[in-house]
Amino acid sequence: MNPFNGRTCRPPAITLFLTLLLALTACQTGPADMATIRNDASLIGKEGNWALKARYGKPGVRMDLEYLRLFTREMDSLISEMSALHRSLSRRPLEHFTSEQHDRVEQMLFRFVVCWESLWDLVTFYSDFGDKVGDSSLADKGFLIGYDAALHLNYYGCKMVLTFLDEPAFTAKLNEGYPRCEIPSGTFDRMVQSVTSLDNIESMEIAWQVFKEQSEDSRSRLARVARRDTDARALVADIRRIRLYQEAQVERLLQARSILFPGMENRIRHSKIVAAIDNLRKDGADLLFKVAGTLGNGIVILTKSPLASPIELTREQIDQTLKALRPGDVLLMFSKGYMTNVFIPGRFKHALTYVGTSGQRIGLGIHTYASGYDENKLKRVMQTLARFDLTPGTEPDLVEAVGEGVIFNSLRQVLEHKVCRLVVFRPLLDAEGLSRYLSTVFSFLGAGYDFRFDFSEAEHLCCTELTYRALNGVGPIRFDLSPRMGRMTLSADDIVHQHFKTPRESRGMAVVLLAEPDPEQSGDAGRILTDDAAASRLAEIIN
Repeated sequence: MNPFNGRTCRPPAITLFLTLLLALTACQTGPADMATIRNDASLIGKEGNWALKARYGKPGVRMDLEYLRLFTREMDSLISEMSALHRSLSRRPLEHFTSEQHDRVEQMLFRFVVCWESLWDLVTFYSDFGDKVGDSSLADKGFLIGYDAALHLNYYGCKMVLTFLDEPAFTAKLNEGYPRCEIPSGTFDRMVQSVTSLDNIESMEIAWQVFKEQSEDSRSRLARVARRDTDARALVADIRRIRLYQEAQVERLLQARSILFPGMENRIRHSKIVAAIDNLRKDGADLLFKVAGTLGNGIVILTKSPLASPIELTREQIDQTLKALRPGDVLLMFSKGYMTNVFIPGRFKHALTYVGTSGQRIGLGIHTYASGYDENKLKRVMQTLARFDLTPGTEPDLVEAVGEGVIFNSLRQVLEHKVCRLVVFRPLLDAEGLSRYLSTVFSFLGAGYDFRFDFSEAEHLCCTELTYRALNGVGPIRFDLSPRMGRMTLSADDIVHQHFKTPRESRGMAVVLLAEPDPEQSGDAGRILTDDAAASRLAEIIN
């Protein structure tokens, strides 16, 4: 399952989600896995690099602004839940955690870390954004997004730490490792380290002084952008608001940790900050761009570590895979990524639906919509799909649930950049069954992401929940939910296990294709297996 970035969750209209595709959002990443793009500024100016220009242009900024709103809303909800949990469990001495309490803590910590890493991605992305775009107004707006994300990060971290700092049982619980969520031990201590780091505090103070100076000077470029752009104006107001809360929380935490600085040292610190700003001015570079570069320096990464290297598929292998797939195929993946790609450990982490192109659907006699659904809504969705190109001349052919909601994506991009392991299942349905199934998939476009992995409600969906709601009960296909972290859920591995546990003659899906590292090749070369060979190898992998 894949929350996201990582990188995230209530969505805007579907058109905003479609802009995510312009931003090279790949299958289960969000902002977290854009490192290659971000570190190669030279690509942006090259002729024909349309998608990169979109990522560093207005569509990408609009996307990240929605990310910021989306993850801060989720964090606000989490802060309330943390306080309620603390109150409920602190009424009497806590000697041990029950299984239910353990699940609540694990789920809360998982969601917190997902949002933390996703906000961190925004801070780091915009730390060098100004050096990569030619539009100064857009660069200034990017600075506001990155700074707002950094303030929220610091505020939420302080709130988390202050809530549990004086509760040894809680801090010990939060410092435990949670292998099924791939949260390492010591996460709470790293959070404390992050929010009390002097480097972090000083970088935040430098950013605040520069922001205050620039936003209050009506002649400054930042002030002009805020006057012209409603989003920038809203960001300026939000920065002023969250700064008050963030500053108060930092002071509370420093007092609680007994590291409040005496008056003389406070004056020295202030002088140091003024001197640092003067040094940033001296080299003649844009001050906002320089400040943006300091913001992420003191933020501690809680869990990020590469999971694996993606396999390198040749063009012929990618073409073979694209030709093998049909609309309705279910893709289960293990992909290179970070915490935001992980919910339940296993051989496969994420589920996607291959919807194909309109030509493929028509060729198979699959209708755009089936009886029993809101035909007008589905028609509008398909009209939008027909107009949209991920890259010039390419129609999106995947639907998936990621942090920004249920969106379209491109299988070719997924195969080129993100796959460590992939299996394709084909539902054994007639044309009417496929129409009904795909209609359900399309009807969920624009739904929000389900950070709670709660299969009891359909307003928000995680990746496998989309597969479950669209396909369970269609023809012979049945999925059984399993309890995890206090929720009834379905993992990608569950789908594989249930397939092999079902008698062959009763199976509702067939294994079509498997992509994995080639054991006979060095490096990251991949291989493609199909049909019986793919099924046999999949049985070995899952067992």
